[in-house]
Formats: sequence, C-alpha cells, structure tokens
Amino acid sequence: MNYEIYYIESTVVSIIILLMLLFNAMRSADTQMHKRYLASCVCFESLYLIIDVIWTLTEDGPTRHIIVSNVLLYMIMNIMAYAMFQYSLSLQGRVCLLVSRIQLFMYIPAFINLVMIFTTPFTHLFFYVEDGRGLVTGPLYYLMISLAMVYLVAACLLWFLAAFLEENYADRMLNITRGLAYLPTIVSGILQSAFIHIPFVCFGIVISMLLLYMSSMSSYISLDPLTQINNRNQFRRHLGNKLRDNGNLALIIMDIDRFKSINDTYGHLEGDEALIRVAKALKIICSSNRSKYSISRYGGDEFVVLVYGTYDEAAKTCVQIQKTLSELGREANAEYSLTLSFGIACKGPDTSTIPSIFAAADKKLYVQKQIKHNART
Repeated sequence: MNYEIYYIESTVVSIIILLMLLFNAMRSADTQMHKRYLASCVCFESLYLIIDVIWTLTEDGPTRHIIVSNVLLYMIMNIMAYAMFQYSLSLQGRVCLLVSRIQLFMYIPAFINLVMIFTTPFTHLFFYVEDGRGLVTGPLYYLMISLAMVYLVAACLLWFLAAFLEENYADRMLNITRGLAYLPTIVSGILQSAFIHIPFVCFGIVISMLLLYMSSMSSYISLDPLTQINNRNQFRRHLGNKLRDNGNLALIIMDIDRFKSINDTYGHLEGDEALIRVAKALKIICSSNRSKYSISRYGGDEFVVLVYGTYDEAAKTCVQIQKTLSELGREANAEYSLTLSFGIACKGPDTSTIPSIFAAADKKLYVQKQIKHNART
C-alpha cells in the first residue's frame, strides 16, 4: 500500500506541473496551432497518468477492472505518443513540409496498436489476467510498447534532421535540444515496462515537456520573432565569444536604403516583408557555408553578419547578399527594389572589443550612406 500512496502523490504532482506549464504556454505569444497541439499533449498525458493511478488501485481487484483499466491505459499511451509527435511537427518548418507528404502512413503504427490493444482481452497477445498471478504480459507485449515508442523516436530523429538542415547556429542547437527532450520519456517508458510499480513515466513526461517548453521560451529570447534569425542579444553574445578566439573575423553592418519611404508608400506590412526578404537573402548566403557566417537582425532595418575570414571575403559577401536580394525581389514581383548599404570592420588591435569593432563598422556604414545620399542629390 505504501508504494500506491507514493505512486499517487508522484502522479498528482506531475499533473499539476503539466497544467501549470499549459497555463503559461497559453498566455505566451506562440501561434494558435502550437497551443492546440500542446494542449492536446498535456490533456492526453494527464489522462494517461490518471488512468495509470486507477490501474494501480485496481491491480488486485476483479479481473474485469484490471482488463478495462489496462486497455484504456495502453490506448491512451499510444494516443499520447502520437500527440507528442504531432506537437513536435507543429514546431518545425522545413521538416514538417517533408513529413506532410507521408501524413497517411504516420497513422499506421497507432492504428495497428489501438486495434490490437482493443482486442487483446480476447487474443491475449499483449496481456491477460491469470488467477494467482494477476496481470501477465503476452507474447507481443513489447511490440505494443515499441509501436508507441516509434513516434517518440521519430520526433527525436526529426529534430536532429532539422538541426542538420538548419544553417543558423542558434537554431541548430535549439533543434538538438528539442530532440534530446524526448529521451526522458523514451527511457522512462522502457523502465516502466520493466518495473511497473515505480512511476518512471510520470517523471519522464514532465521532464520532456519542461525541456520542450524551456526550449520554446529560449527561442523567443535568442531569435527575432519577425525574421526568425538571431536577435541583438544573441549577436552580442556570439560576437563576444568570437572576439576572444584566434583567427580572422570581419563584422558587416548593413541597413536598407530609404526603408522609411517603403513604409510610408506601401505600408508597414510591406515593410515587414522587406525585412523578411533581407533575412532570407542572408540565410541563403549562410547556407552555402554554415561554419563561415553568423547572421542577426540588430534592430529596425539594420542587420549584421559575422564573417570568419578576411576583409576581402567580407566584401565579396556583401556583393553576394545584394545580388541574392535583387533576385528574391524579382521572384516576388516586388513593386520596388531593395538595396543595402554596408559597413565592414575587421578584428584588430584597435577593434578587439564589441564597442570598438561595432563603432568602426558603423562609421564605414555612415560613410557609404552619405555617398549614396550625395549621389541622389
């Protein structure tokens, strides 16, 4: 009876933590789709934990109660695993589009499992009740567990794939963290199947959801919400680290020429589209060599690029950025052309700190903007 009290207490605490997490997430600036998937995850996880407690209390009860509670428990377990997989997909972009092409096939493991769990009181393939022994695992019990685990392992691997495809360093590390977040649930599920009287799963679920939630909050802290590239704080942290390293480093500061006139003429929504187009151009350039660049939106219409190379390499990068930006404008049939002004500064004895290298690049940017202004007048 002592283990039952501990089991119930652990489960109740876990459900409270999950509901608190859901409450905070619903108040965040996240999209409605993400919130719906998160809500479904928490609901099925909480339902699973409640039924798990019911199973614990009916373990020594009538055979009918044991069978019903276990059928419900394992059916909810499969739905919960699928909900966690879908929540993972809702947070992804490029990988989500790839997986959506095989959407129908993703239902197959869950469908097979649900049908076999529902019929297991008659087939005894997954589990059955035996007099004097209580609940006994059937010949395909671990297949049932494995089919549910498929979704969690797939979610984990998809995050690692997203990390491999991501050109932005901060996003790449964020995706790796999200992939690792599913491991506590996977490991606890395996342990729970071996030691049924210890509430491993409730701890694993809570740890996984907390890690996913914290990684989502981390993305708000380090990413610019509009352009989805590094923000000012992340840039300054990254620049500070690179200034302490050996090797060549060039800082490019750029801003959009006559950006105010775009807002005044076409509206602020179109101004946002212009900013997104610049960020897309930067992403395209960085994807060619992820280890050579770091991109950020510094504020307003100002962007920065760290080039781990010489001044000449940074100058070539500026040409490539402007060329790519012009191509994107033609593809979008934009009513205006976007041009950028650039300022470049390299790490040296007089530019070995964040303020000094930034001031040097900003001064070059100001000179170029003045030249363009004088040319127009």
